[in-house]
Amino acid sequence: FDPVMASRPRALGLLGLLTLSIMAVSMSSAPGEKPAFDDETGVPLNDAAMRIMAQANAAASKRGSSEAGVPVSSRDGIGDKIPEVRIDPGVWKFVLMDVNGKEIVRSYSGLHYHAEMYQRAAEELGPLGRQSRVLGGGRLAYNPKENTLLVYGYSKTFGRCKGCNEKTAKILERNLPGVAVEWNDKGY
Repeated sequence: FDPVMASRPRALGLLGLLTLSIMAVSMSSAPGEKPAFDDETGVPLNDAAMRIMAQANAAASKRGSSEAGVPVSSRDGIGDKIPEVRIDPGVWKFVLMDVNGKEIVRSYSGLHYHAEMYQRAAEELGPLGRQSRVLGGGRLAYNPKENTLLVYGYSKTFGRCKGCNEKTAKILERNLPGVAVEWNDKGY
């Protein structure tokens, strides 16, 4: 019996629980594993998900550099080649991103988490030497046969920026002439 150890508080605290959770998840992940996020909270559940979030956080912290806020199209013309919109038909999550002052919308079929949408977009922008950060996200219901598109909900992982769905709808309207774009802040 160690009286010193017995007298110490036994509560781990939030930091201790977080550390243990990360260690447990790290030990249970396999190489090449698809990212998994908690459907209720958006919290990363495995190494693959944590790597995406680390990448997103690192990109967001780089916004403090001297290039922050300088519109991407004004520096070298490469920004003009980055499409404002890349979306797939169907009901999918989306991310609204800032690429050196240019806001873009990305929504890819087959991806189930907002962080995966970010990761795919970051891979698309990487060869152009562009850093990006997520402003927020939600869901899109795009029916090209009916020429309708609904922007709604929010991202549990990245949150919702002020006016996120309205901004996204305006970008989509500008880039998809003839498509009836509606938005609301309802739902998940």
